[in-house]
Amino acid sequence: MTRLNRIFYGWWILGACSVVASIVSATQSYGFSLFFVPLIAEFGWSRAALSGVMSLARLEGGFLGPIEGILVDRFGPRRMMLIGIPIIGVGFFCMSQLSEIAAALSIDTLLAFYGIWVLLIAGGTAIGTSTPAQTAVANWFVRRRGLALGLYSSSIGVGAASLVPFLAHIIETDGWRVAALVAGVTAVGIGIPAALLVRHRPEDHGYLPDGDTQPLATAATSSLESTRTVEHNFTMRQALATQAFWVLAFAFGFRVMVTSAVIIHLPALLQDMGFGAVEAASAVSAVAALSVAGRLGLGWLGDRGDKRSVYIGALAAMAGALLLLAFAAEAWHIVAFLVLYSPAYGGLASLQLALRGDYFGRRAFATIAGAMGPITTVGTITGPLLAGLAFDLSGSYRIAMLFFAAATAVNIMLMAVLRQPHIADQQA
Repeated sequence: MTRLNRIFYGWWILGACSVVASIVSATQSYGFSLFFVPLIAEFGWSRAALSGVMSLARLEGGFLGPIEGILVDRFGPRRMMLIGIPIIGVGFFCMSQLSEIAAALSIDTLLAFYGIWVLLIAGGTAIGTSTPAQTAVANWFVRRRGLALGLYSSSIGVGAASLVPFLAHIIETDGWRVAALVAGVTAVGIGIPAALLVRHRPEDHGYLPDGDTQPLATAATSSLESTRTVEHNFTMRQALATQAFWVLAFAFGFRVMVTSAVIIHLPALLQDMGFGAVEAASAVSAVAALSVAGRLGLGWLGDRGDKRSVYIGALAAMAGALLLLAFAAEAWHIVAFLVLYSPAYGGLASLQLALRGDYFGRRAFATIAGAMGPITTVGTITGPLLAGLAFDLSGSYRIAMLFFAAATAVNIMLMAVLRQPHIADQQA
């Protein structure tokens, strides 16, 4: 590998992973919320039934997580990306032909949609995007991990803010089928060239993390306590024996339960309030755009202070925003919600990745992340489904938002008892 213009190659890794993350988040995570209303309008599905697609997709991701983590640590992020991204493209193509595929297989269109989204789109995402990209960035940065992962997470917001309005416009003018086809072409056409730039670990290519000339001390060779100067490299077995692993897994599960439900149901909630489809899509774009401030700012702040305390502060802001959304009745309420919720939402995402890296190190980053998958998956399954059920039963999202605010308060209590693990504790 050549040193491109003497710029530390980790920044190129970060850029490539950011491109992959931005494309996939805009077309899959945020994109699902754009397809939500037109699919219901055409096929007459209930909101709970359609929300179940995302819940099942998360369940699949949870089951694949431990296996995927082992594969990423074993074979490297690039190979996994080059497998997963084409699968996503095939999935969106099949989605654009949903009615034809359902007719050819003589199955219900909802069942066909479940199969396409869960097996192909979500399956490809689980295999080839989030964990490989996060692992690559975490491996190439240690001292600047919070900033690097904040920049990586920001790309998700930037990509969504750029592509979501574009997809919304296509849905409005040409229909959701054309938008699905465009999403697939975009994912493959941009994602694969970016993935080709990714490398696994800096040491394999003559670099040290952060572009340093001297390696960091490790927990095994230094008595220093700060995770900013000491790298703790746990095996999965060692991580599973710590309190921190389980606290983080459940805390992350509560977080994604809330955020997955909000991002999926926000357009429908706003349209129920009388906003148009384009205005509702603009709100989703606003969440993505405003989240960049939190992803960068809180990631940077975490590198210079206590990430756990910053995380707790962001959770408190999120809880307040959810209470505001529960009782929103006017446009300014929504604006206030977006301003309060979005930076917290973005900051929590980048801090989550940095906390896991700081607490358990690079040695088995993907494997440990995958081991948390089954627990966090419970949150991603229940969140959207509970919100859909609450609406179907009550005709309003108020109960769901109040429940999510309470869940966020529980999350604050979990993070309050979190303590930094030490390998020496496992060897004692």
